[in-house]
Amino acid sequence: MSAADFLVEVRTEELPPKALKKLGESFAGVLLEQLKAQGLASGDSTLTAWGDDRTTNVPEPATLGLIGLGLLGFAASRKKKI
Repeated sequence: MSAADFLVEVRTEELPPKALKKLGESFAGVLLEQLKAQGLASGDSTLTAWGDDRTTNVPEPATLGLIGLGLLGFAASRKKKI
């Protein structure tokens, strides 16, 4: 059997960084055990568990609406003064 890298990415939402790290380590350990048990990984295979707490913050629609109304109000007040 030839050596090759194997990458598994699991996307999660709303997990604190500590929980994400524990989840990643646990998942990686079980995955490696099962790959070895099925003969898909050799006994000297290694794994590196890595977790990233990157999040994408998307503003709520109501927040965007309030910002838009505020900008319209500001523009209207500026227009009346001129």
